[in-house]
Amino acid sequence: MSTCHPSTEPLYKEVVWHMTIKTPLHVGSGDKLVWGKDVFFDAGRAHVIDLGRAFDALEKEQASSNSPDRHKSALLADLDRVMMRDSAKSFQELWGARSRDGIVLYSMPCTGGELAARGPDAKAELRTFMRDAFQRPFLPGSTLKGAIRTALLMEVAERNESVKDAFRVATATKQKSPDTRAQHLAFRSNGKEPEKKDAIEAIEDVLRHLHVPDVYIPPDCIEVRSVAIASMGNPDGDDWGWKERPTKNQAHWKGGLRIVLESIRPGTELRIPLRIDARRLRPDWLHIPKEDLKGRVVQDFSNRRALLENHLFNAIKKHGRRIFEHDQTLFLRRSKNLPPGLTKTLHTLTQSTSSAGDMALLPVAWGIGWRGMTGAVFERLDNSTGERERNVCAHDPPTLRRLRTTSGMGKTEYPIFPKTRRLALDQTDPTLPMGWVSIRPWAANDAVGTVATVRMPSRNATVQIKLEGQNKNGTWRGVILGYGARGYIDPKSAPPDLRAGQVVTATVEIVPVSKDAPCGLTFKSTT
Repeated sequence: MSTCHPSTEPLYKEVVWHMTIKTPLHVGSGDKLVWGKDVFFDAGRAHVIDLGRAFDALEKEQASSNSPDRHKSALLADLDRVMMRDSAKSFQELWGARSRDGIVLYSMPCTGGELAARGPDAKAELRTFMRDAFQRPFLPGSTLKGAIRTALLMEVAERNESVKDAFRVATATKQKSPDTRAQHLAFRSNGKEPEKKDAIEAIEDVLRHLHVPDVYIPPDCIEVRSVAIASMGNPDGDDWGWKERPTKNQAHWKGGLRIVLESIRPGTELRIPLRIDARRLRPDWLHIPKEDLKGRVVQDFSNRRALLENHLFNAIKKHGRRIFEHDQTLFLRRSKNLPPGLTKTLHTLTQSTSSAGDMALLPVAWGIGWRGMTGAVFERLDNSTGERERNVCAHDPPTLRRLRTTSGMGKTEYPIFPKTRRLALDQTDPTLPMGWVSIRPWAANDAVGTVATVRMPSRNATVQIKLEGQNKNGTWRGVILGYGARGYIDPKSAPPDLRAGQVVTATVEIVPVSKDAPCGLTFKSTT
């Protein structure tokens, strides 16, 4: 049998997945926008405001009035109060009937019953989705890779007693990351912790050879939803209520805590192209004469090669099924406070994967919580009893109880952890568990929605810019036609009598990185 020499073996092995968003998926940017101040509601849609451009437009309007001192005008005083959040008046009211063209960064439909009809409460915050500098939403590769890593860790822990023992030892004392030692045993090439505290752990990690890219989302697939938090009403987990701080659970979700956020719409289809460094997973991938090593050790990941090349898909399938079955069984216990539509949603998710052997359910990003990470591993370390395997709603096994005690996780009187779940509203009731996706191999006839593309003009290229307005320092800003990006006209080269809406020809002059040119492009005007 002939073998492929490393020098002729393909550098990368590509694995392409077809992902379908089954329930609303939220990856937070960390920003929280105030309703009525940073974002306003109109005709079933949420509009996020570019406050800089909006204030420039208002100030320009005020400057053209007959006010002797425009900086002390009532309008600018209102602007100050709105910016400081000290005004009961919203920006939407302040803007009034003025044209909104040019001040809206992006818009999204509001989905789910009363949110679509009236918008959220005046004081509600909108948790934004991850976006790039051009306001294009994307699913970070790190988010998806984190979910894959957890699934692979469970796969290794099932087969490797040393990894299980590392988890057990970690529960004895309180630790910031109780799974660190287990992660090293599972994924590091030598199965050891770094000798130095400042050592770069990623160098020895086999998952450095799995590349998961950021995936852009079609803009019309992002929507605003309201999320309620279902909480166990008793320690046995057979009754539920709705979380409301600081009071006890509410009987109806309308009386509980509500979170408003941007999420990917269910039904959205994405193409996920993964790359595996196939050559570097071979023991002889790097041919270096021994006399040239000088004490260095060539990393050998060959004993973990099968983990990425053979077990990747099955690992995520098994991981997702275990978490889903646990939650499904908990929810299906009879409770008068859970909406009936939740049962239908769970049944639909089950049917979507049970009929296809090459389909996997996977929990991703915000909404799944601790069980979607390494929590599911701690649940199944006590194989001697097997109680958790026979009954997914059994009380926490000894190892998990010990971890909860040392780390202070949750209310100890509740023997099933965690006790809360996030459910997004669909139509009139919260019936959608957050963050579930289905994954299968990419087929030849698969297709996905188009995403907004942004091309960057090269240096010294001649472009046309439609002017939007002028900053205080005299710099004109505008949209670069044909590129979908924005740029700035150097005020030293700007001809006189420019006006908003005018199209000028310009040459790319420099590419600075500054607050005055956030997209990194400055132009010299030629007309």
